Amino acid sequence: MRPRSLLTVVLAVVAVVGAAATLGALWWAADWAAARGAAIERESLVYGAAGLLVLFAVFAAAWAVVEVRLLRPLTTLSRQVHTTARSRGERGIQLTGGHALGRLPDDVVALATEVIAGRREMVKAMAAATARADEEKSRLEAILIDLSEGVLVCSLDHRLMLYNQSAVRILGAPDQLGLGRSLFGLVTQEPIEHTLEQLQLRLRAGSDPSPADHGTSFVCATVDARSLLQGRMSLVLGADGTATGYVLTLADISKDIVELANRDSLLRQATDGLRAPVANLRAAAETLATFPDLAGSERAAFEQVVFKESTTLSERLESLTAAHHRLISRQWPLSDIYSADLINCIIRHLEDRDGHAVTMIGLPLWLRGDSHFLMLALEHLIRQIGAWSGCQAFDIEPLMGDRNIYLDIIWRGRVVPSATLDQWLDVPLERAIGERTARQVLDHHGSEVWSQASKRSGQALLRIPLPVPRRDQFEWPREARPQRPEFYDFDLMRRQAATGDLGQRLLRELNFVVFDTETTGLRPSAGDEVVSLGAVRIVNGRILAGETFTRLVNPMRPIPQASIRFHHITDDMVRGKPPIQAVLPQFKAFAGNAILVAHNAAFDMKFLKVKEAECGVRFDNTVLDTLLLSVFLHGDATDHTLDGIAQRFGVEVAQRHTALGDAMVTAGILIHLLELLEARGVRTLDEALEACEGLLEIRKQQVNY
Repeated sequence: MRPRSLLTVVLAVVAVVGAAATLGALWWAADWAAARGAAIERESLVYGAAGLLVLFAVFAAAWAVVEVRLLRPLTTLSRQVHTTARSRGERGIQLTGGHALGRLPDDVVALATEVIAGRREMVKAMAAATARADEEKSRLEAILIDLSEGVLVCSLDHRLMLYNQSAVRILGAPDQLGLGRSLFGLVTQEPIEHTLEQLQLRLRAGSDPSPADHGTSFVCATVDARSLLQGRMSLVLGADGTATGYVLTLADISKDIVELANRDSLLRQATDGLRAPVANLRAAAETLATFPDLAGSERAAFEQVVFKESTTLSERLESLTAAHHRLISRQWPLSDIYSADLINCIIRHLEDRDGHAVTMIGLPLWLRGDSHFLMLALEHLIRQIGAWSGCQAFDIEPLMGDRNIYLDIIWRGRVVPSATLDQWLDVPLERAIGERTARQVLDHHGSEVWSQASKRSGQALLRIPLPVPRRDQFEWPREARPQRPEFYDFDLMRRQAATGDLGQRLLRELNFVVFDTETTGLRPSAGDEVVSLGAVRIVNGRILAGETFTRLVNPMRPIPQASIRFHHITDDMVRGKPPIQAVLPQFKAFAGNAILVAHNAAFDMKFLKVKEAECGVRFDNTVLDTLLLSVFLHGDATDHTLDGIAQRFGVEVAQRHTALGDAMVTAGILIHLLELLEARGVRTLDEALEACEGLLEIRKQQVNY
């Protein structure tokens, strides 16, 4: 029974007992009076009834006081204490005055406050611990993902509890790999059990103070015998120091075994394989030296032996050298490198340390190699050339080859003799681990270096062939991009006619800024805006890949999905970017008075011209159009789009269909066009403009708007 109900029953019992006692007293008084022949006066009965009523009133008042000042506050206090104890709320205990509980509510409130404060601290501690655990989990996941070795955590009964993606790749059995599944469905059982037994014996013997930190290596194989694995096992210890599981790291050494066999074969060929021709060569040489007076036919026979065995020896040495290069290059850790990143590092280092001026020219390409050692080797060769020739200015240009990517180091001067170049290659590189030489670096890349005259008059170069990348060199879009409409502005061409002294200069001596725009649409006069502007500089026939201009532009209007589909520039990408009013003056400062070049130039120039007054700039530069130059040179070709011309000249570049990427493609095309124009007798700027002007009307009639 509840306390409140019990108290109610007690008070009711007391009230009933009191009433019964009063009635009993009246009854006894009446009997006593009757026994003596006397009558009870009326007033006595009234007083008795009144006393009974007073008794009930006292009990009712007592009950009201107990209910209001004791029972209700206790009930409220109990409910709030229960709520505070059983819930996670922080409202606390609130009890109004007018109770008869004394200091009890204050003490309970103080206790509840401490409980709430402790709970709050506990929640904070749990949140912090959870955050730290999540952070550690993220770090562990990042580490496991980046590890090239396979990592597996197993229980003592060889059930998988954790593994990384490298383990999936190495074991090659994703269907058999899963949490809670047996490890022995993947790898051979005996080496694992033997290694685990060794570690557990070492742990029980106490010979190793930290067995979890000192694992044991072993070799096993996948159950299908497809791969040979180098493994390492370490125990996972519990709080009591006993093993609760183990960690395996696995690496596929199948290729290493093959490489070792290839190396052994190479050594056998270098010893046993060369022994016979060397012995024959030596015998023939000794015979010729011992008998100088041999008859003509006999001497010719021995000379034929010398020639034959020398040829055989040379061929075998070349084959061994090629096999050695392949073997070394496969063992060396190589990765895909963007030539612009590599060359920019070289430029900075040589400028800061040696004062050499290195310029990156040509179109950036991807290649494959060890970027650090390549950088050291290239810096070493440039320093040696500078000390030998006194030259302080160099160009570095990447070029596409049939089987390699070439890096050319170009300078003004004479070709380096082979003997001198060999000496440079055998000098230890500065800051290289293990005092490696440039020759060793090139060997590890399966490469060599040779010196030759440059196509440019008075210049020489060192050419270094490097492996092609594993990634796609160029990213051409799968879906066709709609061609821009061709625009022709006769006023623009008439303004170009008055070029003055500039028009008489040779094209190969001029400075060009090749640019391209990406827009919200194809109609600048109808409100379409520029969303991206990219440009690259060409000086003295060299594409200066290190001098580029690229900006995203906020068009201050939504970009249609039809345009996003091709240039992939979204509203989110341009949000917060500067508007055309800020970008166009920056581009004008970059271009200066250089010749502006674009493909279908009137289209891009129209977007610039309509904004001149608003932006406070004026583009009065002379403009060349690679589309018109292509029509002039190859009028019989049917495809004069940027893609068509680029494929015709073999000019390709990454980041196609971006403003800077298209500008790079156009720059590569312009270099080829300038060479062909000179061969056709078009050598000056005025002659090039005249050639374009003659095509305007014809081309306009051919184009359907």
